[in-house]
This record gives sequence, C-alpha cells and structure tokens, in this order.
Amino acid sequence: MGVKVRVGRGSKIVFADSKFAAEVVSYALGGISRDSIDATHQESPEAAANQIGNMEFVPDPNVDAGTLTLEIHFDPNDVPPVHGDPEDVTLTFRIKANEKSSVSWSGKAFATTYDASVPLQGKCTGSLGLKWAGSVTRTRSTV
Repeated sequence: MGVKVRVGRGSKIVFADSKFAAEVVSYALGGISRDSIDATHQESPEAAANQIGNMEFVPDPNVDAGTLTLEIHFDPNDVPPVHGDPEDVTLTFRIKANEKSSVSWSGKAFATTYDASVPLQGKCTGSLGLKWAGSVTRTRSTV
C-alpha cells in the first residue's frame, strides 16, 4: 500500500464577491462538529453492575462545517473582507503536484478575524479566519 502524503503546493482560494486575494502560505480547516442530543427519559434503564453510564444520546442531524484559517503574506494594501456578507468561497487542492486533477471545497463563508505581524526583520505575515455559513460542497475534478 502506498503512502498517502499530500503536498499543498498549487492550492488556491477564490472569493467570488470581494475578490480578496493574497499570497497564501497555508490553509487550516478545523472545527467541523456536530452535537449530541440527550435522549434520556424517565424510563431509561439504570446502569447495571459493571457498566458505566446510563444516559442515552442521539446524534444531532445538524453539522457545523467549521472554520477555514488562511496564513498569508501580509500586504497593507489588501483589504480583507471583514465587513462583508457571506460570499461564495472556493478552496481548490491539487491531488498531486504538477497534475491538473484537483478537489474543491466550496460554500458560503464570511471573515471573522484578521491579524497581521510586521517584524523589524523578516517577512510580514497575516492570518484571515473564515466561518463557513452553511454546507460545504466537495467536488473532484479530473481535468
């Protein structure tokens, strides 16, 4: 069985409305989650000997698509879309370096955070945090 290591080179992000663009160093997807719903009721059985817990849970049908954080080269001329409404955002990953096939994640998202660091020496960097506003669609392209 081969190794399934992926390298991010060639990935890109597109903001449909704000047209925000930056030189992206890395992307971080996180916080995908769903809650559990307590379904315990008056007739739920008590824990038997050698058992731990007796509460009953069911999965919440709603899933939080989480967040997307971009680490970027900071440019003070760039205007991040922190005041904008949710817009279509598409993140495209290359399957393998130098290949045209890719996987895209797309959905409505809005900016929640923006930070920048301007050191005395070294490169200026920034971070843009996005919150997915609903479902994220994954599409595989085999161009």
